[in-house]
Amino acid sequence: MLVIASCTQSKRGRLQDACRLGHYNAPGLTAEAVHREWTSGLARSDPPERPVLRLYKGAYWSAVVELVNHLGAELRVTSAGFGLVDGRSSLPTYSATFSSGHADSVPGARAARERRNWWRLLDGPAQLIDSVERADGEVIAVLPKRYLRVTAPDLLRCPAQKLWVLGTSCPEDLRRHLGHRWLQLNGHMIRALQTNVSALIPAAALHIGRATREGWSADAAGRFISDLASENLKPIYPSRRQQSSHRILAWVESALVAADPPMSASAALRRFRGQGFACEQKRFHRIYRQVLTALGKE
Repeated sequence: MLVIASCTQSKRGRLQDACRLGHYNAPGLTAEAVHREWTSGLARSDPPERPVLRLYKGAYWSAVVELVNHLGAELRVTSAGFGLVDGRSSLPTYSATFSSGHADSVPGARAARERRNWWRLLDGPAQLIDSVERADGEVIAVLPKRYLRVTAPDLLRCPAQKLWVLGTSCPEDLRRHLGHRWLQLNGHMIRALQTNVSALIPAAALHIGRATREGWSADAAGRFISDLASENLKPIYPSRRQQSSHRILAWVESALVAADPPMSASAALRRFRGQGFACEQKRFHRIYRQVLTALGKE
């Protein structure tokens, strides 16, 4: 069997400047130029410090390792820094991500096409397709949404009869290609699996593996999804309505001049969300400080 997982931003070990993608990602450089500098810099860095299984950290990675060990499977890791990594190899501690807005984001990380282009520069597509085709037995992909979308064109070229993909969303063409081998997860399942958001996908795969003596079966996968999907569980996160900056500012102004004003930005945000409104924490805190300054209370 083969498990395909993703890297994580959190890693163990000493991070050298030569292993930070942002060290090379200067304005005006093409992705191709950044890739040349990146690979050259990695070659000059200190030797790899630790095996892949002990490099990454976090709830997602812990669940991946447990899944691999339970199934006795091989592991491949989709990495924004190295392409497709064999789970038996060793890597230096590095920082590179397909997520946007990070100091070490891949070039053009905000656009799906640019993320895909970087994946091609890492030779990810050929490595992934070859790994799936050569795998002995079932292939189980437990990729977060961003990584699944980067690799979806490659998975489309893989034989569906040996591939299972779990996740919370899937490109429609890949969903059609996989048929019943696409296993749809949702936030309702987090509580039933006693896990968290980041570990949901590998935790679900592990649960299926434990549900059958052989380690994995189509019947167990189908029953698992059907049973969890039918449970009337309260959502982990309540439904809230997004608000414009103007409306948030007006709400904060009103709250701060009320008879019982919130004593902090966090308290104000809890009250705001309690009324059914949605706002990202950093954005709300920024607006809160802006209103405090305008009212002369800071």
